[in-house]
Amino acid sequence: PDGLTTSHPLWTGAWWLGFVIFAGLALLVAVPLLAFPTVMPHTAAKRLQKQQQQQQQQQQQKAQRSTSSLDADELTRNSSTTNSDAAIVSSTNDDDEEPNSSLDQSAASLSPAEKPHIRDIPAGLKRLFKNALWLFISLLIVAEQSVVQAFVAYVNKYMQKSFNIPVTQSSIITGALVIPSAVIGIGAGALIMRRYRPSNKSVSLLMMGLCAATTLLTIGLAFCTCPNVSMAGLNAQYGIPATSGAAASSSTAAAQLQLNVSCNAACHCGSLSYDPACDALTGTTYFTPCHAGCQSKQSSTGSSDSWNYTDCSCVPIATNASLPGGYVTGGKCTAACYTFGPFCALLFIIVLLTACGYEPSHILTLSCVSESDSSFALGIQNILQRLLAFIPAPIYFGSLFDFNCLMRSSDSACSNADASACMEYDLTRLPYMWIGVILGLKVVGFLFASACFLVSRASRAVDLLDVAADATVAKEKDGGAMSASTKTAVQIGAYSSKTDVDGNHVA
Repeated sequence: PDGLTTSHPLWTGAWWLGFVIFAGLALLVAVPLLAFPTVMPHTAAKRLQKQQQQQQQQQQQKAQRSTSSLDADELTRNSSTTNSDAAIVSSTNDDDEEPNSSLDQSAASLSPAEKPHIRDIPAGLKRLFKNALWLFISLLIVAEQSVVQAFVAYVNKYMQKSFNIPVTQSSIITGALVIPSAVIGIGAGALIMRRYRPSNKSVSLLMMGLCAATTLLTIGLAFCTCPNVSMAGLNAQYGIPATSGAAASSSTAAAQLQLNVSCNAACHCGSLSYDPACDALTGTTYFTPCHAGCQSKQSSTGSSDSWNYTDCSCVPIATNASLPGGYVTGGKCTAACYTFGPFCALLFIIVLLTACGYEPSHILTLSCVSESDSSFALGIQNILQRLLAFIPAPIYFGSLFDFNCLMRSSDSACSNADASACMEYDLTRLPYMWIGVILGLKVVGFLFASACFLVSRASRAVDLLDVAADATVAKEKDGGAMSASTKTAVQIGAYSSKTDVDGNHVA
């Protein structure tokens, strides 16, 4: 249509240019990554050094036990318990530097015959899905990534249709909100993990808090709405001022879409492309200037970017009009709406808090599996994200938008009218349905975070009870005197109070 600008509903722009630019940047980053070795040069040496230190500590423990005052029978009776306990105590001397050195030792000592093979995948899957903590944190990540996909794929369109923001501006605003908030959130999450080194239970509690906060903020998004556009022949009558509450439901939109009426019959508009025109007097938007019955046009600014359409037979004539007959201007009529600022503020905070949980969830995933399963656990977790979040989320959110469509393009090559592009949405229902699904995913994520907390707390309680029981049994065998094994159990209990269920040291 004439006067097509960046603010026009039909403006598309070079949408493909971003893919070309970032594909080139991805190639530039991928080439240096290919130069990295499978194992970093100093990793093997550090693991060997820690293994030697652990062996020396075990030998020292054995020497101390051999010179103790225990008799031969007691040494024989408690040898198995003392050996296992001493190994745990020796690992505490090196917990600040590497709490999981035993896992490093087992991974470093794998022979080629013991390294993972394809036939080990079923056993690995069984281990992962029997690990309740890994399963719940993976499902939590799936729920959060589904929400991310809802924002990434449709927040631009939501801004355009709800707040009448041009396509070019909505993309810039989205990038200015999402990118800084995501960077700040990920950095804050990494800083928290680095500074406080929380246990699995504490990380689960942190995830619960983040999910609860984002859930409450998401409720606020549902109230950041604007009224529907008043379209003549759709939800407003020709020549009658539109009311602010006028709206049509998606189920009755087809019956109400009557663009060709007696006042524009002489224009023979047919099925023209959507080119809205606004009657500022009544606040009514017409599908095209032709559907407003306009006979002529003239530039409003002296250029071809903006037009005034005059002699419009369907438009009421203003008493103080400076143009002949009824007239309209190019573009949709915009109603007063002051919720765009609060919407942007809430979106910034929600993205920040969601991104803040990225690093803690990643650390929690690695801490609840052995080092030999860490790569496999992350890989299966990524597969779950793609199967349950990245692929289906845009589909069902897109279907939700289509369900709330009021008017589709009449200029379409598709034989099915329902497959054509949607021009206007029902803004009285779309915010509540779109935000409602997001809110449901947030609640599901909170439930999975709560399950992670309960599993972490239960596992730690079981470990502490086992330590206390071992100490009590050893004390009874010694007739009330604290033997070497009892001292070892007490040391284990003190160490357990500073570690999580997987042996990770809590600073």
